[in-house]
Amino acid sequence: MTALGWAAASFATSAALLHLVTIAIGIRRCRPASRATMRPTGAPPITLIRPVRGVEPMDEITLRSSFSLAYPCYEVIFCVARADDPATSIVRRLIAEHPSIPTQLLVGDDCPSSGFLGHLSG
Repeated sequence: MTALGWAAASFATSAALLHLVTIAIGIRRCRPASRATMRPTGAPPITLIRPVRGVEPMDEITLRSSFSLAYPCYEVIFCVARADDPATSIVRRLIAEHPSIPTQLLVGDDCPSSGFLGHLSG
């Protein structure tokens, strides 16, 4: 085999090994972490605010995810403008299914900044 042949074979072998190493790294990084390693220790309590309006095909799955966070201490507040919004039935059912998670459903369409903005325009 000539020197050019050896160089080509060496390059191909090196490239293949590099490719295999990057695949192994990618597989390791994409592996889901266990719940124990995802929970921060000593983390402060948080509030998750979820505004809802109307119902779309994946809404229940999306809203249900609020109750399965890998976080030690949190509460969920759902906000809806009107009590007759179709999303409220989904939210109320999810709240009933997860009594161990502190949750509230706030109903109202208050705009706290409307007075400020009205003051600026007039």
